[in-house]
Amino acid sequence: MKFNDLYKSILLREFDAEAETLGRDENNTQNDVSQSTIKEEPTTTPEPEKKENGLVEQLKQALSKGASFASFLYRAKGTAKGDQEPNGAVGIYNLNLNVDYKRVKAEDRAKIEAYQPTNPVEVQAKEEMLNPRPYANKDVFEQLGKGIRLNVKNGKIHIFGWPQKYELIKAGTPKAEPKGEVPRAKKEITKKLGLKANKIRDFILDPTHVAGLKVKGNTIMFQPDEPEMVAKVDDVANTKGGETTEGEE
Repeated sequence: MKFNDLYKSILLREFDAEAETLGRDENNTQNDVSQSTIKEEPTTTPEPEKKENGLVEQLKQALSKGASFASFLYRAKGTAKGDQEPNGAVGIYNLNLNVDYKRVKAEDRAKIEAYQPTNPVEVQAKEEMLNPRPYANKDVFEQLGKGIRLNVKNGKIHIFGWPQKYELIKAGTPKAEPKGEVPRAKKEITKKLGLKANKIRDFILDPTHVAGLKVKGNTIMFQPDEPEMVAKVDDVANTKGGETTEGEE
């Protein structure tokens, strides 16, 4: 073999060896990246979902054992619309969950039917109160027990009942008064007849703002994520009986 041919042969062998080494290094790097990616994928349930599921199970258990009151910190919607952050008053409620809404509605209806309007506006107001527009709720709910249900779409908790105690913590922007003659007439008739169905409220709690639950006797206390408010919720929870101000919507 001539010298030039020998030299070329050696260079080719060295090039092939280097290329093979680079190929192995590249494969190892890809494998390392792949393995690293696999390790970073979550293998357990995210904490917010864990917390929500735990809260739901606790509520089911408490309600199955006869809990009939709920105490919680709540910010009223105020003038906020849609998904806007609520800007109403902040207060603590003690709610009676053991409410027969159908019976209350029937009693209210009897009072409205017997009412004699004093002017054409009240005639229309009475007609609308007796035949309200149907409300199409597209949400899907799981009933956890008397007065409490879960919105399975967004995970929020709905608490339905009659406020027994309300303590204002911080004032906010109040909800606007109804506009128009007929809505105002409805409000006046409701007040005049002492109707009660409108006092039964549906509160919506975001579980991400609930630190935990505490059950004492027949009362469920939603512990707020603000530590300084926990004791206040407990105090309001221990006060029952006697109808008080219902707070703001």
